[in-house]
Amino acid sequence: IDGGHLKGEFKGTMLLIVTMDSQNQIMHAICKSECMETWSWFLRKLRECIGNMEDVTFISDRAPSIATSIANIFPHAHHGLCGIYLYSTFQQNLEAAIQ
Repeated sequence: IDGGHLKGEFKGTMLLIVTMDSQNQIMHAICKSECMETWSWFLRKLRECIGNMEDVTFISDRAPSIATSIANIFPHAHHGLCGIYLYSTFQQNLEAAIQ
């Protein structure tokens, strides 16, 4: 689960969830900004599609709006941080510290 900022003619943020189920579905929405209100709306729509599953795992970056929305909308879900994101952040911080 993540948001991507749109550039060019159409500004905004694309919210995206890629699922690993038997149908390999992708759910996305375009909104004005990535915030608690938009993530909560997006996750409520996801819950309408899949139900309030207890055995679901979300992987995201460290955005507090995502973490809080997941906890509120899917209280029994597991939530982990993306390893690639963590590695990239660590590498950037290490390079900045060396310089």
